[in-house]
Amino acid sequence: MKYFSRFIACFMLVLTSCAQPVGDLFDQDQHAQARIIETAWDATSVAAGAASLADNVRRGNWGAAAIDAAGVVIDTAAAMTPGVPGGVGALRAASRAADAASTARRAPDFIVDRGGQAFPVPQGAVGPVQTNNGRGTAFVDGSGGTNRQVDTIRIMDPTPPNGRSPGYPDGYVRYQNDNRPTPQAVNPYTGRTVSRAEGHYPLRNN
Repeated sequence: MKYFSRFIACFMLVLTSCAQPVGDLFDQDQHAQARIIETAWDATSVAAGAASLADNVRRGNWGAAAIDAAGVVIDTAAAMTPGVPGGVGALRAASRAADAASTARRAPDFIVDRGGQAFPVPQGAVGPVQTNNGRGTAFVDGSGGTNRQVDTIRIMDPTPPNGRSPGYPDGYVRYQNDNRPTPQAVNPYTGRTVSRAEGHYPLRNN
């Protein structure tokens, strides 16, 4: 039974010899699989580093290009040396992607309308994103005001007069807290709640 089991194990591994103990054969197979994964990772990293190097050379970013070149050398050496993991190029690519995503969503400190009025954006807010009613844009998830309760600034499209609303021909700005389910209008500097009328700041186009 021992020899039969040994034969089956060798057959499953598609090996040509059963001279080695079964445990050694399985160990070799695991090492081979690990080597394949490691080599694929190193090759991916080398490719990412080379692409970044070419891009930085094209843009004239010589400092970044030098770092990429060093990374390519390290990753290439790692790919040729069993048991030595690379990854410099891949890690630099991931870092650049994260930085780009962060920069794309980072809100400004304030916005200015065409009339020269400046409106502070809540600290730490991200955006711009479309408002839930589709009639403006907003910077959200901030913590502005002295009480840190100003969550959102909404820059809204023009509206005509309607009921008690005088209308805002150039649009308006509104600040809100994160009260759920209905956010409340707040003062952008104190963070305290205000009435609906007080919470609308008209924009000026001239």
